[in-house]
Amino acid sequence: MQSKNILFLGFGDLARHTAEKLTAHRLVGVARSAKPPAPGVEFWQGAADSLVIRQRLTQEKCDALVITLTPTEFSDLGYAVAYVETLRTLLPVLHSHSPGLVIFVSSTSVYHQNDGGWVDENSATEPGTFSGRRLLEAENLLRTSGLPHTVLRCAGIYGPGRDFLLRQVRGGKGGSGDFTNRIHVRDAAGAISHLLERHFDGQTVEPRYLVCDSNPASGMEVRQWLAVRLGVDPAGLLPNASERGGNKRCRNQRLLDSGYRLLYPSYRDGYGALLDSGELS
Repeated sequence: MQSKNILFLGFGDLARHTAEKLTAHRLVGVARSAKPPAPGVEFWQGAADSLVIRQRLTQEKCDALVITLTPTEFSDLGYAVAYVETLRTLLPVLHSHSPGLVIFVSSTSVYHQNDGGWVDENSATEPGTFSGRRLLEAENLLRTSGLPHTVLRCAGIYGPGRDFLLRQVRGGKGGSGDFTNRIHVRDAAGAISHLLERHFDGQTVEPRYLVCDSNPASGMEVRQWLAVRLGVDPAGLLPNASERGGNKRCRNQRLLDSGYRLLYPSYRDGYGALLDSGELS
């Protein structure tokens, strides 16, 4: 395949893992702050919607644009600025210099369902949280833009260095019986690179994908399993409600039907590999 020009708006952990899978292409990463060098990635420093970055976007041939933005703070204003206002500012530039495909990384927080049932790409979205509302607002800006795009609604991303659950277990917090959903960062990156290659091969890319593993599980189940692996007595874990709520099971069938095969189909596979390799300790 001929090398393509892929630009990442937001170059954090997820974008870095994705870039590692796309070494045959020319890659550009954009981020507000300086980042450690990434092999094969040209780095532009600046806010994604800043004048200097918008000017550079108009001067570059872009076969695909991957948007993996992160807010500066976990607040309604932080999400509005990071996602909605950034995308609104960028759209005129993208219309005048249209990339072949825009991939926007969103979240399963756009779903409001809280009864333990299954959701997929066609389920209703009426989020009750500010994060879900702002992400859905950004999704809708892209949906009505006329630009070729796909939205990836990612479940909770975990991976090397992301030790939140381990700290919870060691602190005696046992979670609740509500269903939770997750995706290893290498599978989230794999899904992005897989869909990019489908697009470059002229295959269909759907407008939305749920990106999660194949094993929704209660927070309590995951923590008890981790406790055993960490040598912590599971009986000592005390139930506690999730800080962000949620009780739904996310279905990844559309992603699997596209041909992607998960590296880590369940939390046991993913966390087991991280613990075995020492990437989490």
